[in-house]
Amino acid sequence: MAPIRIRSASTKVAVCVVGSVVVFLGGLLLGGATGADDWPLALIGCSAWIALVVFCARTFRGPNETDAPRAWWRMTGTPVWAYAFGALFLTSAFGVVKTTNEAAVLPTVTDVVIAIAFVGSAVAQTRRPSRSDVA
Repeated sequence: MAPIRIRSASTKVAVCVVGSVVVFLGGLLLGGATGADDWPLALIGCSAWIALVVFCARTFRGPNETDAPRAWWRMTGTPVWAYAFGALFLTSAFGVVKTTNEAAVLPTVTDVVIAIAFVGSAVAQTRRPSRSDVA
């Protein structure tokens, strides 16, 4: 079976939007249904966000990329996108920090770790282009 590769920008947006809504609504439904306190929900939610980010990083492809598996450190097709997503997740982390809920520590740390992964990917792509960058 061939690996999934998503190249269309509209499909990428749809996957991100639908995935985000599923993760968000899943957390709301799980919290309302179980009455669990914030820590288990934060752990489940953060795990779901990480799974969504990993799925997108492994399946989305840029216009100059091949279908070959990406290097383990590579998160996006270009460094510009990696910096943009790093900034997005860092901004999200600062938004979560403003809450007074103790369980918000886990989403904050998760967002910072994801931001570091994206920025690290951008720096690595800038320093050493991979095989898929060479057309």
